[in-house]
Amino acid sequence: MFYKLKNLLSTRLFDITVFSAILLIVLTVFLISDGLTQKKTALILNEKYNLYSQKVSNDIKSLIDSKNEMTLTIALSLAEETSIKNALITSDDSNLHLKNFSKKLSSYTSFKNVWFNLIDKNGIVLSRSWIDKKGDSVLKSRLDVNKMIKNPSIMSTISVGIFDMTFKSMVPIYHNKEFIGIFEIITHFNSIVKNLSVNNIGAIVLVDKKYKNQITKPFTKTFLEDYYIANKNANSKLLKYIKTKGIENFYNQKINYTIDEEFGKLITFYNLLDINKEPMATIIAFEDLSRINMDDVEAVKTNMTFYTVLFVIFLVVCGYYLVVRKYSKDLTKKVIDRTKELNNEKSYIQTIFDTNPSIIVVMKDLELMRVNKSFLDFFGYLSLENFAKEHKTICSFFVSINEYAFPTNKKIEGKLWSRYLSENRKKDNLVKLKHNNEIYFFTINSLYINEHETLITMQNITELKHKEQLLYQQSKMASLGEMIANIAHQWRQPLSIISTGATGMLAKKEFAILTDEDFKNTCESINTNVQYLSQTIDDFRNFIQGDSKPVRFDLKNDVNEFVNIVDSSIKKHQINVILNLIEDTEIKGYPNELIQCFINIFNNSKDALIENNEIDNRYIFISQVIENETIILEFKDNAGGIPEEIINNIFEPYFTTKHKSQGTGLGLHMTYTLIVNAMKGDISVQNVVYKFNEKICNGASFKITIPIDR
Repeated sequence: MFYKLKNLLSTRLFDITVFSAILLIVLTVFLISDGLTQKKTALILNEKYNLYSQKVSNDIKSLIDSKNEMTLTIALSLAEETSIKNALITSDDSNLHLKNFSKKLSSYTSFKNVWFNLIDKNGIVLSRSWIDKKGDSVLKSRLDVNKMIKNPSIMSTISVGIFDMTFKSMVPIYHNKEFIGIFEIITHFNSIVKNLSVNNIGAIVLVDKKYKNQITKPFTKTFLEDYYIANKNANSKLLKYIKTKGIENFYNQKINYTIDEEFGKLITFYNLLDINKEPMATIIAFEDLSRINMDDVEAVKTNMTFYTVLFVIFLVVCGYYLVVRKYSKDLTKKVIDRTKELNNEKSYIQTIFDTNPSIIVVMKDLELMRVNKSFLDFFGYLSLENFAKEHKTICSFFVSINEYAFPTNKKIEGKLWSRYLSENRKKDNLVKLKHNNEIYFFTINSLYINEHETLITMQNITELKHKEQLLYQQSKMASLGEMIANIAHQWRQPLSIISTGATGMLAKKEFAILTDEDFKNTCESINTNVQYLSQTIDDFRNFIQGDSKPVRFDLKNDVNEFVNIVDSSIKKHQINVILNLIEDTEIKGYPNELIQCFINIFNNSKDALIENNEIDNRYIFISQVIENETIILEFKDNAGGIPEEIINNIFEPYFTTKHKSQGTGLGLHMTYTLIVNAMKGDISVQNVVYKFNEKICNGASFKITIPIDR
């Protein structure tokens, strides 16, 4: 019954898993499909808008070229009139009928408001067809006229004058091969805008604001701020839109077009340059987005939806197939047979492995694929199969690699240990392993055979390592006396405090002046120093062995703990300790070792203060500042300073000016070592002169710099 229930639950779990996987994939496919559809739609729209904009630009260019050509054709035809040449020769236009020419063109052609202009070789206007003004010079306002006079030739330009921005076709007039003047025909931009409007494209011709003061008699009488509108009867709605959005967003744009979906327009920009290739005007064409055919965009959406649904159907069919396959005995048998086939090993040249005295292993990830005879002899197995029955992999015997504890997840810097060794090859990697409760040492190297397999070679150097350890133990025994002296040096002050506290209590008790508070405080001080003595041994041992682990701690709390430890000594020797500490100064390091450093510095300052009998008040200042991602902790006294001839030697080992009974000279050396090596900081000392309570003080300043761990 239980077995059937277990199988039923297993089956249901499989069904739920398959269903959940299909549902997840379907949701993912829909999300991906939606993203791809939007991306594809955006690409098509961009291409479509670009094509439409290019077509509008081509239409504008074609209209402008056509207008230029027609204007030039008329100019060339009329320039042959004898009356025009005679007017230039005689400077008399009484026989000219330019106004009649203009009226006829307006009546019988598509050219409306055609202007004729006759200019002599000095730039003086002899006749204008649209007004009676003549006799004025146009050299200052017309760059093209200046260019024509300097180098007479047929010229078609678009330029801005005092009346308008127009098409101008100029033909040089000669008499007896001598240049005598210019015949010019001027046409306007209205026809360009009208031709665009036939295709339901609204347009605004915006002339550069630098021409505002030049256009003194505007033909259209329309300005938008400082920009002249060159087309007559411009659409007021479009003008208002341009003004609202800001003219600078339309004039002389570097882009070909923009889309305003809210306004419902595709806006095309066509820039016109003057004869000096400087910006002169911009034709802004507006086309309704609703007129642009979007059938291909909708087709893309439909196709993507179709293929997505088709893929979902495919997934459902696959899921159904998986569920049916689950119950197929034949398929189960095939899986078992296939598994057996995969477990069959490939043939290797085992003899090459077996003749090598080193251990050789071929691994696939953590699985042992091949081993040599040296491997089997060392571990005491007849075959790899027997070894695999009891052990999954060789690294289960590893204790450390290159002096670092072997990680439980079998990875070094995020990589499988064998791959890490292959990618970071050294001449000799050292592995320490444990087998049958014995410790062995091997040099180990790893090499890729192919993408999946790794060759491991290991050479036994246990005997050599034992010899090295014997030499190390002999050296360690030789330094035992020094270590004991270091511990004794650290114990002198706490033992003195404990002795003083105990004898003090006995004396007070004898004279019946021992209060409960004195008793409690002294006992707490004795206990604190006893704990410190114990901690000193542990910390000193850990420091020598390198076993201490850094922790995060508050530097202010560490300083306060140190002050509590030396409190009885402070009171006994009447030392004023002035603290100036900062809140929340958290660092990473070794708090107990740092307290030892503080005590060593304090002891040196205390001894110097006691020896200097000329000091009325004894001070030790402890302060903190933060500079450049570091905390600077300063210990400063008023004991008179350190002699200049020895100040540079005080951190050296065994350097001391005291009698042996007072110290060995290891305190400040150990302080330097702890701060520089363990805390990754720095310590320096100098003599300083400063003022406190209106008195000049001088003494030694120890500065400890520790980086802030963020």
